[in-house]
Amino acid sequence: MRSHDHVSPGEFDAAIADIRSSGGGSVRWFVSNPTDAERGYAAHHGLTIDVPLLLMRCDLPLDSRHRTPTGFATRAFRPGIDNDEWLAVNARAFADHPEQGDWNHDVLAERLAEPWFDPHGFLIHEINGHIAGFCWTQVHHTGAHHNTGAHHHDHTGAHHHDQQEPAGEIYVIGVDPVHHGKSLGRALTIAGFAHLATHGLRRGMLYVAGDNSPAIHLYSSLGMTVAHRDEVFVGVIS
Repeated sequence: MRSHDHVSPGEFDAAIADIRSSGGGSVRWFVSNPTDAERGYAAHHGLTIDVPLLLMRCDLPLDSRHRTPTGFATRAFRPGIDNDEWLAVNARAFADHPEQGDWNHDVLAERLAEPWFDPHGFLIHEINGHIAGFCWTQVHHTGAHHNTGAHHHDHTGAHHHDQQEPAGEIYVIGVDPVHHGKSLGRALTIAGFAHLATHGLRRGMLYVAGDNSPAIHLYSSLGMTVAHRDEVFVGVIS
């Protein structure tokens, strides 16, 4: 079920039945401009409204005013070498985000095996030889559908967005909390979009929770604007 299409009661019931037949589990349903009927379907099956998900976009390259600080450097992620340390940093960075923060070796291995994965687009910033932050980028080619990694446990259809032209996405970005306050998030965002621009991409994008005001403020300051908003319904189906 594609979350940006409106659904009928039969389609929704079929999706819930499919989840039950598969053993049940946590559900996150993304839908743009839900109708009263769709809100009713969600409530009937015990799903409640959660924080909305925003799609933000920008032109690439970023304005010349936005440059990484002098001396700021990143390197490519090293599969099989950085896995343990990155998972630990990711868990700390997303301690309040139950899906992204719960990534384990199996989930990471699945993402590293995706055909779109490019270690050079997975930027790592180190301080004193340890991972301090990261910016994982992804390239969407013409006609591709986006499936956000942070929501890989979705059962009723992951968030999709049709791409009319190639676009570069900041897929996951995070900073170890011990390094908060050093403007690493801003530097990593700029570095990620700069990397994507070097590949000839002229559109940048990312997804952010609608209640993450600091991140939204940061991205807006770099020239990003909200292009799309999805309501999110969550619950457990057993």
